[in-house]
Amino acid sequence: MNTLPDPLERAVAKALAEKQSSVLRPQAEEIKVESADLSRPADQAPGSPKEQLVVDTDRLAERNIVGHLPSGRKSNVFRMLRTQVLSKLRSNNCKVLAIVGPTEGIGKSYVALNLALSIANQGTLDVSLVDLDLRKPSVARILDVSPTHSVLDYLVGGNSLSDVGFNTQFDNITFYTGRAPTDRAAELLASNRARDLITNLSSEDNALVIVDLPPMCGIADVHTFLPNCDAALLVMQYAKTSKQDIEETIRLLGKTPLVGSVINQGLVSENVAYGYGYGDGSDENS
Repeated sequence: MNTLPDPLERAVAKALAEKQSSVLRPQAEEIKVESADLSRPADQAPGSPKEQLVVDTDRLAERNIVGHLPSGRKSNVFRMLRTQVLSKLRSNNCKVLAIVGPTEGIGKSYVALNLALSIANQGTLDVSLVDLDLRKPSVARILDVSPTHSVLDYLVGGNSLSDVGFNTQFDNITFYTGRAPTDRAAELLASNRARDLITNLSSEDNALVIVDLPPMCGIADVHTFLPNCDAALLVMQYAKTSKQDIEETIRLLGKTPLVGSVINQGLVSENVAYGYGYGDGSDENS
């Protein structure tokens, strides 16, 4: 991958170097949150989603969603990212990857979707892509689908995982997406149902859960949820993400270790999702 452009390269390298003491842990720490109103018994297993939707691949191409493609310059970016991310996840027995970014509008959901599709296309893992950016869910919109239920229906306790997930023509991946935004995001992400969601989806041996989380800076939604995640991938956008944003995001990650960082080197546009640099803070990538 291309190296990160200045000045973000130096900022990322510095921030990651300061986080060297945060080593990847084999499993997430248990979250203990009082949330009696939202607490329901966990489902015993995710089960097969009841809904099957068809995604318009031409529309995906228009939006630079390319992770499912077996070849091509754009999709090769995500195959390379896939290789580096999976190497770190597997070596540390990590099954839950958070996709995080400092602010909105930097391509976080596009990275999450392309990476999830690329990993699923490899065929060795069963991927669950979960959109937990509850104030501004975007994965279903990017896919241009309208599922009957959303992940919000599970979090509030009314539906099972098999109700709220859906499959498409893409193998080895199940989607759990949002629909309408909610102002209860912080409460819901801190709930036992949110913990149960991740626990159940990651229970199988070959499971990988990729979680598209809210922006880290400026809102408190994500912080109580992070202990459910084994590791994080940091997404930034060139000419939009500041050095201060990066440092604050890494500080807010706390004990959650990073597997690397990705920078969108494209134009400031929500449908530019390629041209990424990858770094992990080591000498050869800094």
